[in-house]
Amino acid sequence: MVRVLDPAERYYWFVEHMAPMNAITIAELDCEINPDDLAVAFGKVQAAHRLLSVGIARLDGDLVFVSGRDEIPLTVRPIRRDELAWVVDAEMDSAFDLEKAPLARATYLPLVDGPGSVIVIATHHTISDALASIGFVREVVRAVAGQEPGPVDSEVPIAVHDRFPPELAAPRAAVDVLRAIRDERKGVEIDEFPFHDRHCSTRQSRFHQLAIREPAISELATHAKAAGGTVNGVIGAAVLESVAALYDDEADRVITLSSPAELRTRAHPPIDRHYFGLIMGMLSSPYRVSPSGNPDLPRQISEQIRREVQRGEAHLFYRFARANAYSVDAKGLAAFREWYENSTPDSVTLSNMGRIDDTGDPDYLRSVTAVLGASSNQVAFASVSTYRGELLININTDEGKLAPDPRDALIRGVAQRLGAVETTRRGAG
Repeated sequence: MVRVLDPAERYYWFVEHMAPMNAITIAELDCEINPDDLAVAFGKVQAAHRLLSVGIARLDGDLVFVSGRDEIPLTVRPIRRDELAWVVDAEMDSAFDLEKAPLARATYLPLVDGPGSVIVIATHHTISDALASIGFVREVVRAVAGQEPGPVDSEVPIAVHDRFPPELAAPRAAVDVLRAIRDERKGVEIDEFPFHDRHCSTRQSRFHQLAIREPAISELATHAKAAGGTVNGVIGAAVLESVAALYDDEADRVITLSSPAELRTRAHPPIDRHYFGLIMGMLSSPYRVSPSGNPDLPRQISEQIRREVQRGEAHLFYRFARANAYSVDAKGLAAFREWYENSTPDSVTLSNMGRIDDTGDPDYLRSVTAVLGASSNQVAFASVSTYRGELLININTDEGKLAPDPRDALIRGVAQRLGAVETTRRGAG
């Protein structure tokens, strides 16, 4: 046994039984590389990160990480450029057997209709967040270029709840924050999405990518400053407004925006950004969105997220810790599903990983970004990152729950509000 799963990891083990909880990383290269060299690189990086060699077992009524010896499987498959989106869709929908190590797999895709190639890596959310998965593929590409992976992780992988700041670790802190949340949201009724069938059992992920380049990125920052918020607040407002536009009438809507919060630098002591694992919490708040315009919404989102982080909502894993109340058997899984379906509101998720520093990356690594699978209550999962002067917004929806017409309207709405260009090329599936 490596260690018991922490509340966040346990939460995603439960959610996995409703839909695959995969983090997908896409690295685009300006060249082709030798698959044998790539396999060696994966082996080196896997050896540096303990969680890349684990599966999950049930032991004495608990969930534990257990070590395995298998290498990360690598598939080589030449494709056309317009087939990449279908590969990403399939990786998001292909569930891991959580009892078998490793909880990671990779596909190398030489492009047959142009120069370059793509590496697609899938990791399960119990062992990885988006920032960790991006770091993972960057280490692999660096290893191909002859660099050694970063420092080896600790013998026992870090559990985030062991690194709460002291002022947030006391039970009283949770009571105070929960009271603040209740007071803040008292009387607020959150709208459901009539265009989203969260109970549909069919999973059909659809990945779309929007790109913003200079000078449009600078213009976005100027817009954020003028609105009194952050770039993340402007993007969040664009997403909420695009969801609100899917309704058939012009009434104001109260929509929940969920925001994963990266905790590496906020842990006590801080966790090195190189560390591979699930090091995040979840923030979630409702916002009133008006079809007649929301000039103050970017500021509201920016200030609300800042307030939630300061009072410790992300550290205390309110939603995640709920998984501790359920047994890891069929009865517990059924009870968790009932709670999840009846207690988690329809929402949209925005995960912003910020600017990824390209220091040390080989020149032929043109682009690196991440996509995450949407939970049943999420109409869309938007992941944002900026790398080498390009801001990418990856929006993942589930065609089993959101039909093509509203999905396409949602993507168009976000793109138009942000001045983004959709770059997804999707040929015949």
